[in-house]
Amino acid sequence: MTQPESHVPRFTYSFTCVSEETPPVVVSRSPAPDTNEVAVNSNISFEIDDNDSGVNIGTINVTIEGIHAVINGVIQSGYQGSVTPDGSGGYDVAINPGTN
Repeated sequence: MTQPESHVPRFTYSFTCVSEETPPVVVSRSPAPDTNEVAVNSNISFEIDDNDSGVNIGTINVTIEGIHAVINGVIQSGYQGSVTPDGSGGYDVAINPGTN
């Protein structure tokens, strides 16, 4: 008995790695880390900066209580918010989990 021919398509790809001196950083977080007694419907916001090559919006993902609020820089259904370029190669992210 012969094996069936594979139906996996052939493909090629390429990419370029960028050498960075400093990795991206998350700043201006709200609520601040280790804050207690934050209302469950409080907005969540932060800024992500990268002074070397800039931030690739497709790498921004946010999960709230196990649910994806942002995937590849896109606010998901059930959430309101924004992922906005900050003018310096980074992004400001704001999510209103109270709408979910």
